[in-house]
Amino acid sequence: MGLLGQFSVRPTAILGIGNEAFAAAIVYPAVMAAWTYLAVFQASPWTHMALPGLVYAIGFTVTILLDYSLKRRWRMLLLAKAAAEGDDPQGRP
Repeated sequence: MGLLGQFSVRPTAILGIGNEAFAAAIVYPAVMAAWTYLAVFQASPWTHMALPGLVYAIGFTVTILLDYSLKRRWRMLLLAKAAAEGDDPQGRP
């Protein structure tokens, strides 16, 4: 369709890493880890310290990998579209 809309363009990252996906990778796993901590608080000390850390680490990693995958897929889509139209996305003649 070639229409620009609300979700077709993402803002650029601050210093190459600080975009909305990176903020989500910090906030959402932290919230899940906090709820996990509260859920297993009465368990052994090892469990109520290790499990929330594991939840946070897995959530952060999955979010960052998903963001990277989506960026890569979006770039490939733009390159394929530019190649089909005969344009060079890098701005070269």
